[in-house]
Amino acid sequence: MFKYFRLGAVSVCCIAVLYFYQSLYSSNTQLNLLSWADVHYSFPDEVTNTWYFKNVYAKEYESGFDVETKYQGNASAYIASKTAVIDKNSFGLLMQSFDPIEYRGQRVKIAAFIKTEQVTTKAALWGRADTLLLPTASFDNMSDRPIIGTTEWQPYAVVIDVPEDANNLSFGFYLVGTGKAWFDDVSISVVDQTTPLTGTYHQTMTREHIASAQQQQRARLTNRGFYDQRLIPSPEQLNFDDFSCDTSSSWRCGRLWHEGDSIALDINRLYGNKAPVKLERLHEAALPAQANDLVMYQKVNATAFRGKRIQISAIFRAQDVALTASIWARVVDQHDTVISADNMANRAVVGSTNWQRVSIEVNIPDEATSITFGPKLRGTGTLWLDSFKLESLGELDPQEKIWHQIHPSNLALELTL
Repeated sequence: MFKYFRLGAVSVCCIAVLYFYQSLYSSNTQLNLLSWADVHYSFPDEVTNTWYFKNVYAKEYESGFDVETKYQGNASAYIASKTAVIDKNSFGLLMQSFDPIEYRGQRVKIAAFIKTEQVTTKAALWGRADTLLLPTASFDNMSDRPIIGTTEWQPYAVVIDVPEDANNLSFGFYLVGTGKAWFDDVSISVVDQTTPLTGTYHQTMTREHIASAQQQQRARLTNRGFYDQRLIPSPEQLNFDDFSCDTSSSWRCGRLWHEGDSIALDINRLYGNKAPVKLERLHEAALPAQANDLVMYQKVNATAFRGKRIQISAIFRAQDVALTASIWARVVDQHDTVISADNMANRAVVGSTNWQRVSIEVNIPDEATSITFGPKLRGTGTLWLDSFKLESLGELDPQEKIWHQIHPSNLALELTL
């Protein structure tokens, strides 16, 4: 008897997914310098209060609780392929993330019991620590010791260092290829420095290397306009009057990745009697679509909105949008930890549409320091937009769930009956 994770309204999940994806399919010795601004957010396919499941690239996996096959307790969690043939870029990911306050500056062991059945490529446990300037500062996904085939319950572990300035610790399980894997009885513990680090990623991550990588990341984001720390007091230029990426005091424009990319006012396609902003991509991107969205954003002080739920909306018109067009928002605290977010991932604009108002809703908790929001175009096509609005909806929504927790939870993978 299987019990699937219940779907829920969730504000954000798995900024970790693309970081993990690159680490999975590239050398573990390569630094990953993608920022949140590169990838934005990816919503989970299924969710409990604490664990999130994500199909990466294609919907070829499922996940849930299994009350019959378990190591101990009343259930285990599993990931299983749904098709006989799996795309080479696909994998199923089960994870949670939290603020590692009690683990900063220490060596951590993440352990679990895993059982597999006819796994063709690999199943594994993984763990990753991030800092604000260096996503994937420490990482191991058992790439050098994958679990393959059919195996009984066995203990596995990854050991990583958590930097002093870490703002996120993510961990979980993944399955690549066909088959099924069960996971149970997770533990996270501090170990002494004599305990060897696992995997190969740490071999490049000396203190000097981390400092150099952080400097490169800061320069890279500055060049792309994503490390602009200017915090404006309140939303500005929401109707884009006389807008220009080069001169706007409020809006920032992301990188134009390819010839044929553009972000500018369009006087040839009016909304009413006004020129809207146009985001356009004419040619297919060479990089994965998630890594080179066309984006705009402004970052505003959250003080006036604290303790409220707000709606952010804009007028959209789309033409031949191959993947998605959407509004996105990111709410953070003083540590730059995401505490609420949305990006229309489950209701994005696709194809061609007439003018319509689209919206997202986010909580602005009392600890919020800034709200960053804007439009995003993924893949080829054209998006026109105008008339952004930020409106209060009243009190916070207590049902909103976020992917980033204060502490890890339900490590025993128990099913609440």
